[in-house]
Amino acid sequence: MNILAELEYIGHNTAAVADLLSNIDDDTLSDVFNALDPAKDTFFRNIAGVEMMKRNLPIDGHGDIVVEKIWPRDSQ
Repeated sequence: MNILAELEYIGHNTAAVADLLSNIDDDTLSDVFNALDPAKDTFFRNIAGVEMMKRNLPIDGHGDIVVEKIWPRDSQ
Protein backbone atom coordinates (compact mmCIF):
# COMPACT_ATOMS: atom_id res chain seq x y z
CA MET A 1 0.00 0.00 0.00
CA ASN A 2 1.32 3.43 -0.92
CA ILE A 3 0.40 5.50 2.13
CA LEU A 4 1.25 8.81 0.48
CA ALA A 5 -1.08 8.02 -2.43
CA GLU A 6 -3.79 7.00 0.03
CA LEU A 7 -3.41 10.31 1.87
CA GLU A 8 -3.71 12.19 -1.42
CA TYR A 9 -6.85 10.20 -2.28
CA ILE A 10 -8.44 10.75 1.15
CA GLY A 11 -7.77 14.48 1.10
CA HIS A 12 -8.53 16.64 4.11
CA ASN A 13 -10.89 14.24 5.86
CA THR A 14 -9.39 14.38 9.35
CA ALA A 15 -11.08 11.24 10.67
CA ALA A 16 -10.10 9.14 7.65
CA VAL A 17 -6.47 10.33 7.73
CA ALA A 18 -6.22 9.69 11.48
CA ASP A 19 -7.72 6.23 11.04
CA LEU A 20 -5.30 5.34 8.25
CA LEU A 21 -2.26 6.57 10.17
CA SER A 22 -3.33 4.85 13.38
CA ASN A 23 -3.40 1.50 11.59
CA ILE A 24 0.17 1.43 10.27
CA ASP A 25 3.27 0.25 12.12
CA ASP A 26 5.69 2.62 13.85
CA ASP A 27 8.43 2.43 11.20
CA THR A 28 6.00 3.14 8.37
CA LEU A 29 4.47 6.03 10.31
CA SER A 30 7.92 7.55 10.84
CA ASP A 31 8.77 7.08 7.17
CA VAL A 32 5.51 8.73 6.10
CA PHE A 33 6.06 11.65 8.48
CA ASN A 34 9.58 12.22 7.17
CA ALA A 35 8.47 11.89 3.53
CA LEU A 36 5.83 14.61 3.86
CA ASP A 37 6.86 18.13 2.88
CA PRO A 38 6.81 20.38 5.99
CA ALA A 39 5.59 23.36 3.95
CA LYS A 40 3.13 21.69 1.58
CA ASP A 41 1.78 18.80 3.66
CA THR A 42 1.21 20.45 7.03
CA PHE A 43 -2.29 18.99 7.38
CA PHE A 44 -1.04 15.41 7.05
CA ARG A 45 2.16 16.05 9.05
CA ASN A 46 0.17 17.47 11.96
CA ILE A 47 -2.04 14.40 12.15
CA ALA A 48 0.95 12.07 11.74
CA GLY A 49 2.80 14.01 14.43
CA VAL A 50 -0.08 13.61 16.87
CA GLU A 51 -0.16 9.86 16.17
CA MET A 52 3.60 9.70 16.73
CA MET A 53 3.21 11.54 20.05
CA LYS A 54 0.52 9.06 21.10
CA ARG A 55 2.99 6.25 20.42
CA ASN A 56 5.87 8.11 22.09
CA LEU A 57 7.89 8.07 18.86
CA PRO A 58 10.63 10.64 18.19
CA ILE A 59 9.63 13.44 15.85
CA ASP A 60 12.26 14.88 13.50
CA GLY A 61 14.96 12.89 15.26
CA HIS A 62 14.23 14.39 18.66
CA GLY A 63 13.69 11.95 21.51
CA ASP A 64 11.43 13.21 24.25
CA ILE A 65 8.59 15.59 23.55
CA VAL A 66 7.49 17.83 26.37
CA VAL A 67 4.06 19.41 26.27
CA GLU A 68 3.74 22.27 28.70
CA LYS A 69 0.50 24.02 29.55
CA ILE A 70 0.87 27.74 30.08
CA TRP A 71 -2.02 29.38 31.86
CA PRO A 72 -3.03 32.89 30.73
CA ARG A 73 -2.09 34.41 34.09
CA ASP A 74 1.44 32.95 33.76
CA SER A 75 2.22 34.71 30.47
CA GLN A 76 3.03 38.12 31.90
